[in-house]
Amino acid sequence: QDNLKIVIGIQKEGATADKIKMVTLYPVVGTPAGTSIQFNIDLTNEGRTDRTFELIVKGVPQLWTTAVEPAFEKKQISTISLKAAETKGVNLILTPPERQGPGEFPVTFQARSGSVQDTLELKVEVTGSYDITVTTPTGRLNAEAVAGRESVMSLLVANTGTAEVKGISFSSTK
Repeated sequence: QDNLKIVIGIQKEGATADKIKMVTLYPVVGTPAGTSIQFNIDLTNEGRTDRTFELIVKGVPQLWTTAVEPAFEKKQISTISLKAAETKGVNLILTPPERQGPGEFPVTFQARSGSVQDTLELKVEVTGSYDITVTTPTGRLNAEAVAGRESVMSLLVANTGTAEVKGISFSSTK
């Protein structure tokens, strides 16, 4: 006795089977202020038709720079074409300004072609920038001293970064 298995797909009239899926391994990335970070994102056209997707970045703070590049290429793009069932990688590159204070900054990345879309919620954790300056009250960095006598030199140390600086030590040599 032979059995025949028949599979029937039923779809609502007007419904679309088109879908895009986006994936990143690291949705939360940390960086010091002023340093670029990169989110590697794979986009898969899970639909039956070739499509061109608009790439949209939302929620980026003022003064940050933003770029979207194809994986392994150095050119900025705002759209990407995907054949049916094709996967391509893109890099979302964000750079906070040097004076950005520490904090967590949510960013939304979206791929859209008509009603077909997907969204990734990403987060940048900025640690701030680390910088100190050392000077004297007069700005003069050399001193006059007499051998065998105590000589005092006043120093002004300033945190010119945006993050707390700890563990500063001073030493002198003969």
